[in-house]
Formats: sequence, C-alpha cells, structure tokens
Amino acid sequence: RPKSMEERIRRTTVRLMGRLKELEEGVRSACEGGASMPSSHVHLGDARCLDGVFLNDSGEEIMFDGVVTSPPYPGVYDYNEQDECKGGKLRTFVESLYGKGVGGGDKEIGSKSSSLSIPLPSFTSQWINDTYLWLLSVFKRIRMGGRAALLVGDNMGIDAYDVIVKAAEKVNEAIEREGG
Repeated sequence: RPKSMEERIRRTTVRLMGRLKELEEGVRSACEGGASMPSSHVHLGDARCLDGVFLNDSGEEIMFDGVVTSPPYPGVYDYNEQDECKGGKLRTFVESLYGKGVGGGDKEIGSKSSSLSIPLPSFTSQWINDTYLWLLSVFKRIRMGGRAALLVGDNMGIDAYDVIVKAAEKVNEAIEREGG
C-alpha cells in the first residue's frame, strides 16, 4: 500500500479522535453544575453478536439510550486490511472470535475482497443477512424509546438504504415475536 494511503488513514483517524474528544469535553461542560455525565461505550468488533459484550457490575446486559453507527458498505473496504495501518486491534479481535487467518473475506461484513471473489448474488445475499444480524443484535440492546442513527452508503448497485429498511422491519417483527 502506498505511504500516501497510510498517511491519509492515519490523518483521518487522528482528526476523528480529536473531534470525539472535543465532543466529549462539550458534553462534560454541559453537565457541569450538578447534572450527571451520561456513560458511553465504544465497541470495536463484530456487531452481529453483542451477547455478553456490554455488562454492568452485576453481569447483566447494559441497555443503551442510543446507538450511532456507520454500517459496513457493501464491497467498498476490507476493514481488516485498513486496520493494519492502525495497529491491528480489530484483526486481533476478529481472530479471537473466528481464528487466525481471517482477513477480508467471508467473515467480514461486506468486504471488498468477498465482493470480488464470489458471485454478486451470493455476496449480496450474505451482506443482506449480515445486515439483519447486526441490526437485530444492536436493536435488542436499545432501551424502549431509544434511538439509532445510521450513516448509510451505497455501492455495487446495492440499495443499502432499502436493504437496511427491510432488515429493520424484520428486526422489529423478530423483537415483537420475542415479546420485546
């Protein structure tokens, strides 16, 4: 990979982390004078299965008031490859779940290498299924009345917005069947 790409990724990451720090400081300032600072959590890993990831001191699942995420764009990135520029933390986590040798490919949601190595209908079907799985996993952890904000992008002729809306409808049906 050209150094310029690595440098762009590094700069983008540094800017993002700086902006997140500014936002945190702004919220803390707003909470001065007796109001409490809401807790926040960042999850670096596979959103298709969050069971046991966010637990309170009693070992119970934490429910969230809101979630902000940018789902994997179909066929755009090999996230693990990009992760290598950032020290490999995501790859280490994914390998702890699925074993060594997992890179872009069949375990990573919507990876570019998968889109190039399997037929488009198979790739699309898997991405749609994975989208449903991460939505279900995330939405099971949002409190009643909570909110989610999703940044959605399209690629490969796949209407990601439409897929996410349909997956969210299926998630709603599944949660209603479970009595939630």
